[in-house]
Amino acid sequence: MILCSRSLEAGQAAIDTELLQPGLGGYSVDASNVRVMGLDLSSLQSIKAFADEFIQQEGRLDLLVLNAGIMALPKLELTEAGFEKQIGVNHFGHFYLTQLLLDKMRATPSTAGRIVVLSSSAHRFGDVRPDDLHFSKNSRRYTPWGAYGQSKLANLLHAKGLANRLRGTGLTAVSVHPGVIKTNLWRWVEVMTGGGRS
Repeated sequence: MILCSRSLEAGQAAIDTELLQPGLGGYSVDASNVRVMGLDLSSLQSIKAFADEFIQQEGRLDLLVLNAGIMALPKLELTEAGFEKQIGVNHFGHFYLTQLLLDKMRATPSTAGRIVVLSSSAHRFGDVRPDDLHFSKNSRRYTPWGAYGQSKLANLLHAKGLANRLRGTGLTAVSVHPGVIKTNLWRWVEVMTGGGRS
């Protein structure tokens, strides 16, 4: 299993503090089967470098979980490619990664290959506007939740489009809302509201 992280140190710390600890029912993961690789979804260059290394080093790809994300940035930020940062990381980063790895997944001798796109019920907060995805025109005002909602709706549309294109290939694509738990994903919400959530 490959765990991707912007920071190799943070990725290893997650393995050490989470995966090595028994979960509910005493279940634990054999951490010797987990490897950390660097990947920054806000950088197209990082995504390409990761995909090239993965394709060269790994023999197969059975499951791709598109789980990374940022949420409710208080002000408009852009990626180095000029994308509004939430749709850049949450959607375009995952989309590009998927496109680069899809042939590897197709070549894997398996009838259970799956792409899981983590979306959110917050997809209701936004709409995808192809003429202004990046809030660069005066007709569209940036809001933290509107931008997040747009990115999550784009995730749903990505999964649906993939599922349609992969029909009959043995591969599937699905999208799920993972629920709500307190992680660092909430850090900007806490900054904006002046504290933690109740």
